Amino acid sequence: MHHSLINFFENTPSIYIISFDLQDKFTYCNTMFKKQFTSSATNKNIENFLDVIHEESVNLYQETKQKCITDASTIVKVELKKKLANNIHNYIQWNFFAIANADNVVNEIGAIGYDITENNNEKEGHKTTIQKLHAVLNSSDESFYFLDKEMKVLSYNLGAKKASSLLYNINLQEGYDFRNSLLPGTEENFCTMFKNALNGMESEMENEQIFPTGKNIWYKLIMKPVLNDSNIVIGVAVNFINIDKIKKSEQILNEIAWQQSHYVRKPVSNILGLVNLLKNEKDSKKSKELLDMLDASTKELDEVIKNIIVKTL
Repeated sequence: MHHSLINFFENTPSIYIISFDLQDKFTYCNTMFKKQFTSSATNKNIENFLDVIHEESVNLYQETKQKCITDASTIVKVELKKKLANNIHNYIQWNFFAIANADNVVNEIGAIGYDITENNNEKEGHKTTIQKLHAVLNSSDESFYFLDKEMKVLSYNLGAKKASSLLYNINLQEGYDFRNSLLPGTEENFCTMFKNALNGMESEMENEQIFPTGKNIWYKLIMKPVLNDSNIVIGVAVNFINIDKIKKSEQILNEIAWQQSHYVRKPVSNILGLVNLLKNEKDSKKSKELLDMLDASTKELDEVIKNIIVKTL
């Protein structure tokens, strides 16, 4: 039975399966783990789990291990970084759990993991996008309008000219009455913010709106009072920022996080339960049935992981 179980684990695709004692020395590693870790940096056989963790993740790992030992019934989900050659980093999502001996004393730690490097790189990409957005707040790529107290356009930038043409089908000119561009459902908020700006207050809001061209776009609206040399309000600066890509990226990331917390847990729990049953099962026929169930749960987990990865592409 033990030989069959090992063979099954060795051929499990996309998933790392390991166990190690309380001194972090490996007691089992499947082939997938060995291929990705033991030869990736040093071409040496690695015997200790600490050898595959980046120094930035060591403290987090130690805390995780202690949680498993303290509460043997829990599964601790944690993301750890591993340093590879050429300072390239892999990010692995691990599910750690305690393994007890016949006396119900925890003497090993087991873990099931999978690579989330692409997912993390996507997150970093979104952070970069946000940083770039802040860096170009006052650039011509944004829509900037200077309105007088009657909401007439006094001046505008190239971004406003292009946006008015693409989204409103308007040939923007100085003296244009901006109230003609207010879309249904936006008038009240816009006018309230405009009055606040005339009273010297800055304000901003985010909204998703369908424009006359049929485009559904998220944007940020910022209004600020414009003062003369005597600190008297003479108009309002209106700034529209397109945040559609950022908002939709956040929605994708939130969906991925939800799938990880809901869909991954079921097959992981099934695998752990079946592993415990196999440890004590003597009947070869029953072992075969459990192995078939373990195979199905592993494939289910693999499909969940693949679906999560697809959403990051």
